[in-house]
Amino acid sequence: MALLTYSVIRRHMKRSPAFHSTEDVADLPLPITLTPGEHLVGWYQNPPPWTDVIVIFTSTAIYTSDAGTVFRIGLDEITDYETPKDKTDATGVYIRTQDGFRFVRMAGSYGPHGKFKDVFNLIMILGVIVRSLA
Repeated sequence: MALLTYSVIRRHMKRSPAFHSTEDVADLPLPITLTPGEHLVGWYQNPPPWTDVIVIFTSTAIYTSDAGTVFRIGLDEITDYETPKDKTDATGVYIRTQDGFRFVRMAGSYGPHGKFKDVFNLIMILGVIVRSLA
């Protein structure tokens, strides 16, 4: 699934100016330890007031920070997600795993007047992951 992950994440996140495509862990704004065989794909910096919330994409997981704590969501643990009801002010998505729900904040936007929300790029990625694991 690693090749699929690289392609899907980069394809959907490339439009967002808050996404940083990198394979160098030293480029990350917060330290994480990757598991053996796991490779960095890139990271996402949320806009104010959530600049301390970072989303890191790897070949096998999505990491998110919240108040200095880093949470790991294995891609193979994702079973579903909830699409935000308010599409104009969406700031994140709830990802369902085998252990329950985890909120992942992705509050930025891009395009003319911020018309397009970054969270929907994440939802497109999640859709591919859920379908590939079904």
